[in-house]
Amino acid sequence: ATLAEAVLGSAGYCRALRELRCEMARLRNSTNGTAVVDTQYQGRLEAHKDLMSVWTTKYSTHVGYIKSCYGYTVGPTNLLPEHKARIKVNPRTIKTYHVNPGEEEDGICYAIKYIGTMEGKSTTEC
Repeated sequence: ATLAEAVLGSAGYCRALRELRCEMARLRNSTNGTAVVDTQYQGRLEAHKDLMSVWTTKYSTHVGYIKSCYGYTVGPTNLLPEHKARIKVNPRTIKTYHVNPGEEEDGICYAIKYIGTMEGKSTTEC
């Protein structure tokens, strides 16, 4: 399966997409209709070490997509509790979210869609 098929076929994708739409509406309301994107800042996806370990071993294609398509750095952090991930689009736009055990694929797919939306790119543009 291609990455796009994997992302679009994810069981929790619809739920994650609904959450993303709510988050984007909240951001639009708090920034007068525009997302806050800093083109000089390199984005970062980070997660608790155990979650990141699952992502880098089982979903390495997804992680590679985030790195190569969006130019984000990806890595573990000791600053987040278990099952938490954080997307730093820029210093003012940071999204921390919970990934339930067993739903790691949904979590990485959510990151791809969120980053793609915030960066103004689709998940299949790369």
